[in-house]
Amino acid sequence: MDDNHIVRLIVFIFGVVFFIMPIYHFWQRKFFAKNGIRTKATVTDVKTRIGGGKRRRIYYAHTLEYQADGVHTTSELIESYPRDVGYEYNILYIPDKPEKIMNAEHIDKVTKENVFCGVFIVIGAILLIISVIMFFIY
Repeated sequence: MDDNHIVRLIVFIFGVVFFIMPIYHFWQRKFFAKNGIRTKATVTDVKTRIGGGKRRRIYYAHTLEYQADGVHTTSELIESYPRDVGYEYNILYIPDKPEKIMNAEHIDKVTKENVFCGVFIVIGAILLIISVIMFFIY
């Protein structure tokens, strides 16, 4: 395999990842918006987690307690900012999997994540187009 094939393959793989991941992210939000049940959840514990990679990012794992169809349920919500114990989140949960939750704030308003997802979809599409052009040129 020569260098051109490797470059084309790398560009194609990045294009697919940059294109598919944001679409999955949008689909997941739409799924929760359509199928999720809204309720309030109280933070009972907060743990700090450090992400991998060169830029070590700090994440906060919030343990939440809430009522899902009358059943006391506990789940974890990862956010990039800490909340105090006792803070109330508006969440959405899936009826058949009440432990699967999403912060309703992410559904209700346009966040930076939405903008980044749109940018990544465009970058992914451009990379896929470049890889197809490279396929036919080389």
